[in-house]
This record gives sequence, structure tokens and C-alpha cells, in this order.
Amino acid sequence: PSKGSVKFDGVEVTARTPQQRNIAQVFQFPVIYDTMTVAENLAFPLRNRGVPADKIQQRVGKIAEMLEMSGQLNTRAAGLAADAKQKISLGRGLVREDVSAVLFDEPLTVIDPHLKWQLRRKLKQIHNELKLTLIYVTHDQVEALTFAEEVVVMTRGRAVQIGSASELFDRPQ
Repeated sequence: PSKGSVKFDGVEVTARTPQQRNIAQVFQFPVIYDTMTVAENLAFPLRNRGVPADKIQQRVGKIAEMLEMSGQLNTRAAGLAADAKQKISLGRGLVREDVSAVLFDEPLTVIDPHLKWQLRRKLKQIHNELKLTLIYVTHDQVEALTFAEEVVVMTRGRAVQIGSASELFDRPQ
């Protein structure tokens, strides 16, 4: 940061590298390997960290079930629709149990508008179930108000208002 500090659960992490901060990120466009299956894509972050195979299989199964992709685990990612590919990308961000936070950079932009509400609901459910800190960047007010316990409204790189959805609605600045 240009000023101030970054703390996770009261622990100063400002000087730590991104890897040491243990943050996962889900981008606007799916970041997956088309040559891999759904299961291999979900397992990739865990394999890179040397997680034992039985633990990988268990965690991949849990995340696939949450994303309603259990029936597609052996499907190659190349043949999937954009929404399924983005679900895999979401899963890759959520699969690690050791993350401090997951950053979402407009992850539903490429999703068909009809399917957005389903994924919004699914993400909210996953958030409640996994108890993860999620930081969700969006220009869509509905998305922001769907997920947020606290909303930060920004313009030109500055926070102009911070509060709950009802505070922002009742007393907009």
C-alpha cells in the first residue's frame, strides 16, 4: 500500500510476498488448463504445494460438489462452456484450505446473464459454508449487494464510502 498496513487477523503482512500472504485469486476470465480434466484443474494448486494425494482427492471432491461439477470431474476442460470453465476457475481459488483470503476480480463478467444469479447464489452459499474472507471486485451493484457484509465504494482509486448494504442505500455519499 502507498500508506497504512495490511493485517490478517491482526498479524502484520505488509512486507510479506504475495505467496507468503497466502491469497488466492479468481480472474475475470477463466484461468484453467484446457488439456486437463476438471479434477486435474481443481487439484493443480494442491499438487503444486505437495498436498498428499488422498487429501487432494477429498478436497477436490468437496469443491466439485459445492460447484455442482461432480459429474464432470473426468471431463476435459476444453469442451466445456464458458460458465463451466469459470466454475473451475472459482474452484481453483477455493480448493486450498490454507488461504487467508480469495480475491475475485469481476468473476461473473463472462457468464451468461441468466446463469449469473445461480452462480451468485452458489458463491454466497460457499462463502457461508467455508467461512472464507472473500474480496469481490465488481461494477455490478446487484453483485456487490448480494455478497457484501461490508461494501467499499471507490472512485478514482479512493474509497468514498464504506458500510453495509443498508447503510449505503439509506445514506449514500
